[in-house]
Amino acid sequence: MRDPTTPEQPSDQPQAWSELELSGTPAYHDDPNWRMNGHDTGRTFHNPHADGPDSEPTVRWTFEGEGGPVDSHRYYQPLIVNGTVYVTVVPRDGAGGLAAIDAETGESEMLIETSKFLSEPTIFDGTIYTLLGGSVAAFDLSDGTQLWEADGLLGPLFGPISEPVCVDGVVVTGRGSVILGLDAATGEKLWQVGERENKTPQAAAYKPVIADGMVAQPHRRSVHDLQTGEQRGELPCLIAYQSINDGLVIGWDLSREERLQTVAVDWNTLERVWTKPKNKRRRTLSKMTTSVGNTYLSLEEIEEENTVFMVARDLKTGEKLWETLLEESVPAYIATDGTRAYCADSFYHDLALDLKDGSVQWEFTPDGDAVGIGVALADDLLVISDGVGNLWALE
Repeated sequence: MRDPTTPEQPSDQPQAWSELELSGTPAYHDDPNWRMNGHDTGRTFHNPHADGPDSEPTVRWTFEGEGGPVDSHRYYQPLIVNGTVYVTVVPRDGAGGLAAIDAETGESEMLIETSKFLSEPTIFDGTIYTLLGGSVAAFDLSDGTQLWEADGLLGPLFGPISEPVCVDGVVVTGRGSVILGLDAATGEKLWQVGERENKTPQAAAYKPVIADGMVAQPHRRSVHDLQTGEQRGELPCLIAYQSINDGLVIGWDLSREERLQTVAVDWNTLERVWTKPKNKRRRTLSKMTTSVGNTYLSLEEIEEENTVFMVARDLKTGEKLWETLLEESVPAYIATDGTRAYCADSFYHDLALDLKDGSVQWEFTPDGDAVGIGVALADDLLVISDGVGNLWALE
């Protein structure tokens, strides 16, 4: 195992990249499938090849996940790969695992059965990488055969572990500010950045983004080489809930004493490009960032009025393009195709907005009451899930 140095002391100026040609484009950005939570390693939640429902949707099929109301896995993230939908099934009667569902017919079968709690699956090059209890494991996509299991990597189970993402033969995962690189073929630990933490980190803030063979972990200023774990650069501030798209890293600036503001950092220079203008009445609400083309989408709230807006900003400048009052919906996730933003709401009022002006195209209320949400978008199908693993396939 390599042992990279990982200095974390902040400096007055960000360290510039050296001798690198960077595009700022995340891996799998042009993928027609939905292989992981957020679609790609930049967590843009944008599928450029999808063409989701353009008018009031119909339900093609439903799937009953049969989870319980006290299920600790609150968010079920469906995947859509080559015409098959995959979703976690909670252990019941000693057995759970991963279900495979035909995207056209809704017919399902158990692909993986296990007594351990399987969660946060991702699919790359015919292999399923997933969390399995407190371990990271790999399974063959064709028949569900287990290929390897790496246990005891992150110490005691305090706080969530990020889903394992595979890029160029390296599986990246982590907890808190700790990042791990594993060999995709064997599960062997290649490198580790940071020390194990014995405290509970924030639930959704620690999901790494990957572009140009570099890994950036929220709540770390250092940026690391995908293959070796060595530090290659340093961000100008600590950023939470970050995404990367079209040469920009965007997320919450944690270095400011006033209320959190969205910040955009140039991936090539590691310098600030823009910070969302201050507004004493409004605060950024969305923790899951979404970007499509030259547009960045987020939620903003006027606390004293208890009103929430979807706000579209220019990705390069931060200038507001439009905003839409969301009267009944507070989306947990926003997925986009080329023309619409699909807002998946934890409390069951989903809607689609026109990306040009924010006008509401359609609304949908599924029959359920389990808090928690997941979303996947591929081809002409939009799949949403609830907090116990039930799915609705909308067309």
